[in-house]
Amino acid sequence: MGFWNSFKLVYFEELFKVSSRSSRWEYWGSGLLFLLFNILIYVIFFILGTYDSLIILDLLTTVWGLIATITVSIRRMHDVGKSGWVLLWYFTIVGAIYILVLALTSSEQGANKWGNPREHTLESAE
Repeated sequence: MGFWNSFKLVYFEELFKVSSRSSRWEYWGSGLLFLLFNILIYVIFFILGTYDSLIILDLLTTVWGLIATITVSIRRMHDVGKSGWVLLWYFTIVGAIYILVLALTSSEQGANKWGNPREHTLESAE
């Protein structure tokens, strides 16, 4: 799965979906592409000098990005076999490290209560 496909999946197709799973690539790749998209928007508006429009666009993209980040984070926790509620550990220092470790963990290879793993995450038995 490439950057564009993960971005499209996270920010458009599954924006409000929390009942499935997301791979590491979707979680990290889509976030990176969204960051680059925001930087590009800021550069364009800075060059054009239209700061009033930038404030409105910034508010919209911030809300859109926050919704997508929360939902993809929940789906990422599902992918490693944890409930989305485990994200509340972010509010502690140790918990934030735990969430980072979970976000870097490989996908569960079998089905769990949130569905089957994405095809691109399956490791071959060679």
